[in-house]
Amino acid sequence: MHRGLLFTAACLLSLPLSAQAEEYYYGVMLGNTTYEEAGAKISSSMVSGKLGYRHNEWLSAEVHAGLGGDDSANGVSLDLSWLTSAFVKMSWSAVEDGRIQLYVMGGYSAAEMEFTSATTISTTTVDGPSLAIGVDLFANRDHGIFIQAGRYLDTELGSGSDFTLDGFSLGYTRNF
Repeated sequence: MHRGLLFTAACLLSLPLSAQAEEYYYGVMLGNTTYEEAGAKISSSMVSGKLGYRHNEWLSAEVHAGLGGDDSANGVSLDLSWLTSAFVKMSWSAVEDGRIQLYVMGGYSAAEMEFTSATTISTTTVDGPSLAIGVDLFANRDHGIFIQAGRYLDTELGSGSDFTLDGFSLGYTRNF
């Protein structure tokens, strides 16, 4: 958990202080997260925000923070309390005017999840490497939408069970 927060803070502190206005961007997204382990698959909704800095036309740094919903399966309820991520983003413009940009991101995520069954409530915080892919579709220089899919976590819980936390989002992005 602390490694993830330190990594996020380091990414934010590395953003240049004298950047031009068009190099920063923010966004909001709605999506679905899926927690999966052997014998269990639980999906829930999620709302997130992102803040980024575009170093050049193909390299950016981005941080995400979101709140998840809850759902249940097989008698176990999962509440995704929060999810944060810090990414390095590599973009490629699919058309000459830059309105369609494909991207891949690599970084680090941390999440807090609460599991509830008939007899127990357990809260755990996990962190680990993350990957995501997506496409930005810009209506003009400043406004666009994006579609993104990612694997936020692929690790082991304290109980020894392996799990994945995947997400799919649709969002709005704004350069400023």
